[in-house]
Amino acid sequence: MDEHTRAGGTTLFLTFTAKTRQSFTPSFSDAEYAFRRDTEAFKAFREMDTGLPRSGAKARLKAAAEQYGVDRSIPSHAHEEWELNRRLNDFRTVLSRTVFNQRQWKLDTRMYGIKGRVDVVELVPRPRVRADGSHDWNRVTHNLHFHVAVFVRGSLDKADRDFFTKALVGRWTAGISRRGYKATKKAQDAQWVAARDVRRVMNYITKFSDEVVFGKSKDPTTLTVWDALRDADGGRVDEDGFLIPADPAARQWFRQVERVFQGRRMMNTSIGFFKKMGVADRIAEQEAEWRKNSITETVLTFSGGTWLLIHEENPELKYELLNAAENATAEDVYELVEATGYNFTRPTALTLADIPDDEEPF
Repeated sequence: MDEHTRAGGTTLFLTFTAKTRQSFTPSFSDAEYAFRRDTEAFKAFREMDTGLPRSGAKARLKAAAEQYGVDRSIPSHAHEEWELNRRLNDFRTVLSRTVFNQRQWKLDTRMYGIKGRVDVVELVPRPRVRADGSHDWNRVTHNLHFHVAVFVRGSLDKADRDFFTKALVGRWTAGISRRGYKATKKAQDAQWVAARDVRRVMNYITKFSDEVVFGKSKDPTTLTVWDALRDADGGRVDEDGFLIPADPAARQWFRQVERVFQGRRMMNTSIGFFKKMGVADRIAEQEAEWRKNSITETVLTFSGGTWLLIHEENPELKYELLNAAENATAEDVYELVEATGYNFTRPTALTLADIPDDEEPF
């Protein structure tokens, strides 16, 4: 963003949201999830759903249900109908098709000298707090919102800035209201940021990456999705010295959030953004350098069948393995898996622990 700063460009920083609502975490087992992802089962379900089933569709669907141990003849829609999933779909649709639809975006680009935009989705969970201070992850208010940074060449006069800002906010509130949400113009935030402050803005809207790395928000009073995973794991001690047990509801909520965001990009840019910002070549060089020097350490390997077995009968082990791999040694991971009885293969190549400190690992 330094090139944008040196060129004297300005940035419009927006936050789009709608009135938050509380929802229950749906019951959706790993077996049901595997059932829904089964290609043959999905085809059979679609055939029956459209009223044009092929021969044996009902039998194939029933056989798949029995294979995965799902006690129903059609896939569960709990995940797709979850309030958070619908909200994310609606928000993304309004942002891309109403606020920044292709025709309007071209007009805005020419009229206001726009170089590009970046939008980032953020989710702040607010579980109900029980009398003892613990979190009730069965009842969570989802503060879902989008941060958008629009980069403009040079500067606009006050009249143009105000008109453009009101237009974008008006498109959002109108579009999201048509989908049944309550969104007032006052609830949206819009700020014009000087060139010298653009890096601060970008650091703010990409703070999710810091939460991924550190597992917590920069604001200690704000919960993140990682707090659910922390509650799910348990084993922590509260302020009074009592051991906090693992919370199955937190684990269920985290799994649902995983599935909501699976395959979706948290950050999106307008077409040709990096080239227009003059950083495309530098980013390509940085990615090439990272791939050249990055180290991937294989701690252990499961066969495909073993991993599916773990997924179906002991899904909690996946979170325990991840926690151990991130915070313990390889031997600790081996001990954990050996205690469960699952077969695995140790790596044959050198691991980081095998490389002396005074030698280059490349």
